[in-house]
Amino acid sequence: IMNEDTKSESMRDSYPIYMAVAPHNLKHVLRTLPQEWIDRSSDFVFISGPKEIGCIEPILRECSYNRDSTSQILLSGIRLDPPGEMPVEDLSLRFGYDQRGGEKWTGECAACGKWMGAIYARLYRNNVRCRTMFYREWRRNMWEWTAFVAVFNLVGGVREMDTTISDVSRYYEQEASDLLWSISKFLRGYLAVTMTYGFEERIFEFADMRGNGEDFFYPNCEISDDMYRLYFDKFTDSQQFCEYLSLATERKMFGTEVVPDHVLKYGNGELGTRTSAMIDGNLRSDGKV
Repeated sequence: IMNEDTKSESMRDSYPIYMAVAPHNLKHVLRTLPQEWIDRSSDFVFISGPKEIGCIEPILRECSYNRDSTSQILLSGIRLDPPGEMPVEDLSLRFGYDQRGGEKWTGECAACGKWMGAIYARLYRNNVRCRTMFYREWRRNMWEWTAFVAVFNLVGGVREMDTTISDVSRYYEQEASDLLWSISKFLRGYLAVTMTYGFEERIFEFADMRGNGEDFFYPNCEISDDMYRLYFDKFTDSQQFCEYLSLATERKMFGTEVVPDHVLKYGNGELGTRTSAMIDGNLRSDGKV
């Protein structure tokens, strides 16, 4: 999809090219591009975040597009309604001030790479808040959002009754908090990604205020084959996360052979029995940073 920022864009030699391709087709598309498109690869803009896309970093890494200069956009706190129904809606929110008096925000979209300025301008014209940043900071934001979607949908989805994202933040905060900290250790150890200061506070604020099923893109927490491939399978090196996946498999929430055997071997743990690492403000309750 070519950008529409200017009327004369078709006459320009360089412009952002949005790779609006479903994840299950993205690898094939990138590997079969004609040479004339490969020559334009520096103009590609890759999208992460929406429910139907999830985290595409493993695909970009495998196809050698996971570079510092690659343009990427994280569509996190934004509602994308079907074309012709409603305009996009910004769901980011301000939830206070830090010690220096700066505003604290959660759910902001983010952009990095060559065309981050064009991405910012496009969202700004549609009244959507977007931050521009270097790739490493963007990557932290992307993994924070991916962890949030995966953890809250999994913790809420294994319940016998319908549960919203907001319900998880209010009634199952201990389990969600434990999983988030477990994933943060995995990200630091396996992917060299350190979650930024206050990540848990941002996640719970957004879940509480925007996760009621009306303001978010999930009517209820969802466990499905697609959710596994787009979100859940990114964290199967976390034993605690695998325990929840195993429970969901036992309750037949996934299709046949969707969850690998190495995940199912963690099926004997009881959920919700651990000591919470929930933070108080920006500090963990157990005193650890």
